[in-house]
Amino acid sequence: GIYIDCYINWKTHLNEVSSRLYRANGMLCKIRHYVNFQTLKMIYFGIFSSILMYGSQIWGQQNDVVKTFQILQNKAIRIINFQPPRTSATPLFKTCGILKLTDDINLQNFLFAYDSLNNSLPSSLSGQMFLVDTNHNLRNETYLQLNRPRSNTITYGSKSIKSKSVDIWNFINKLSFKDKLHEKSRVVCKNFVVKFL
Repeated sequence: GIYIDCYINWKTHLNEVSSRLYRANGMLCKIRHYVNFQTLKMIYFGIFSSILMYGSQIWGQQNDVVKTFQILQNKAIRIINFQPPRTSATPLFKTCGILKLTDDINLQNFLFAYDSLNNSLPSSLSGQMFLVDTNHNLRNETYLQLNRPRSNTITYGSKSIKSKSVDIWNFINKLSFKDKLHEKSRVVCKNFVVKFL
């Protein structure tokens, strides 16, 4: 009973978000002819990105949901750049200095791990992530890797925010461990990851 209700509410919420994003794209398509690019970009963040990113770290761990919303974001980027529907969106994101939804979620997950290591999370979420112990794995300790939690399920295990945060932290730090990101300020760390992504 309660699980069915939660599932229905979840699906309803995602459908509502999709409808709002479709409408936002329609507004962008109309207004783009009357404003300059910088103003249009501000409008994008105001009427599209704000809806897209609200609660995205929670629902963004589900690949099928992300794919649906990524298509809508790709369309928005093409609209504000006056590009036809079949144009590759990836170069447009870089030109605009806007992160793809998938990259933005990765950024949020990385910063979640950063905040956990620096004890900046609320008390109910703190103390959940630890760097690998030297006694067990010297290589991973050198790469500033986080302990990967064991999981028996997908939804509450491998696709949980904690697991995804550990994955993106370990991936980025393995390639840039000499930068010692966990010792830098949050702003510096965020800017580094944005450039990386």
